[in-house]
Amino acid sequence: MKFNNQEVLVGADPEVFIKKGGSFVSAFGLVQGNKTEPSPVKDGSVQVDGMALEFNINPAANVQEFVHNVESVYSQLREQVPPDYEFSDQATALFNFNYFSERSTEEVQLGCEADYNAYTGTENTKPDQKKPIRTAGGHIHIGWQEWGFLDEEHIEKCRRVVKACDFYLGLPSILYDSDTDRRSMYGQAGCFRPKTYGVEYRTLSNAWIHSTELLEFVYSSIEQMMANESSWDQMFETDIQDVINTSDTTKALELINKFNIPVFGG
Repeated sequence: MKFNNQEVLVGADPEVFIKKGGSFVSAFGLVQGNKTEPSPVKDGSVQVDGMALEFNINPAANVQEFVHNVESVYSQLREQVPPDYEFSDQATALFNFNYFSERSTEEVQLGCEADYNAYTGTENTKPDQKKPIRTAGGHIHIGWQEWGFLDEEHIEKCRRVVKACDFYLGLPSILYDSDTDRRSMYGQAGCFRPKTYGVEYRTLSNAWIHSTELLEFVYSSIEQMMANESSWDQMFETDIQDVINTSDTTKALELINKFNIPVFGG
């Protein structure tokens, strides 16, 4: 697939929470690697991200490579964590208040790098990091230029791609991802970070990483999105921010049917 007359590569950096004895616990210090120095593994890298674990995959050029990289790196991350810990498939973790209050500043700190709203171009407000709640993203990285830089023209391309992602990835996610808590506080419609190689789409939770079928669906949705670029402007005439931010499944289905957007299992 192509965008801007360049071949597109797709990466991801999902986050996951862990439990011990049935309760959410901090993953801080459980594996090597952090935000500034991820620990390399085959097909990607792993790291601690605050109270969660994160893994990054090498960018993929096709669906088979994408699925392989996610499953390969996630498996290696699991192998690094002691067996008395349980990996959770929940995107929102509510920590015991007393336990949370005893964590270090480094553990509870939310990401220091800003992200933005594709519709306004403004910086998003960070959630309150004092609350004992954390959410796990399933961020998608879409790259279309090898030697890029962050100028105004590139930022506008990023915002355009992210708005399309809201239709092809954000709307369908409402139907398979029932976690409304995360959407109410983090990863809302149009959430992105510009990258020199392309863009990071930050609206999705980690719900899509837990089955091969969902991995395939996410990648194929991006393929269809890029193949239908000529229809984006028509889509953009419809404001879908509230539909995603409020997890409105009824309106999501209406728009999915109107624009013939694929849904998981459909």
